[in-house]
Amino acid sequence: MQDVVHHYPKACQGCGGSLPKEGGEDVMEPRWHQVVDIPPLLVEVMEHQSHARCCPNCHVVTWGEIPGKITRHRFGPRLAALVGYLSGSPHVSKRGIGDFLEQVFGLPLALGSVSNLEQELSKALAVPYAEALEAVRRAAVKNVDETGWKMGVRKAWAWGMASFRHAAFQIGFNRGKPALQALLGGKPRGIYGSDRWWAYTLIPVSLRQLCWAHLKRDLRQIAEREGEGAWVGRRGLRYYRQVFELWHRYREGRIDRAELRRRMHSLERKFGRLLRRGCCV
Repeated sequence: MQDVVHHYPKACQGCGGSLPKEGGEDVMEPRWHQVVDIPPLLVEVMEHQSHARCCPNCHVVTWGEIPGKITRHRFGPRLAALVGYLSGSPHVSKRGIGDFLEQVFGLPLALGSVSNLEQELSKALAVPYAEALEAVRRAAVKNVDETGWKMGVRKAWAWGMASFRHAAFQIGFNRGKPALQALLGGKPRGIYGSDRWWAYTLIPVSLRQLCWAHLKRDLRQIAEREGEGAWVGRRGLRYYRQVFELWHRYREGRIDRAELRRRMHSLERKFGRLLRRGCCV
């Protein structure tokens, strides 16, 4: 709360008499109405000047040196971060970023400067990105997925891998096993949650957890079909619900992990038998 404006009544609505001026005690809590606004946004320009001095003894002129960490950049870290956000998250074009900075901040920025800032930010984030990627690769459990992307006018793919604490993304022009291998960075480690896209067969079955949301959708589609095979989907959905009922009971402390594993193994066997019977329908 930056500021509070107080409004006091001047005359009584009952008899019209004057009321105590500002500073009197309120008889009840005040009513309030808040107005939210953005303050004027100004670009902060810090100028570094190099001054010269002439030696009184030898008359040599010596210039003060502006540190290299200053002269290497034309734009500060907050502006660079804003350009990186606009480019990477809302996917604003370079021209759109330039227009935004000029309209909102009064800062005209050439397209080349926007591109240079993007490159600078990528280099600055290279080390923390590598650390986050390695942390996800080492995680005991993580999820991996891919989605369509655009690199200019070319069709691309954004691959993502996320653990409980970290997430890392890679963008490329391949949706197959080579792209997944680049993301995994070597031999698969830990458990991977994924859908059934063929590239994920690169990960051993013993290390894969298929997406439950995809499984539920498939079972529902089977259950809604006409014909004798619909019972496979209906029974599969029943087993699906039982799995999550057990999981929630475990999370609530109503059963221990040993009981959870015992009952899950029973459901796993039932589900296997169901699928084998379904293959014969």
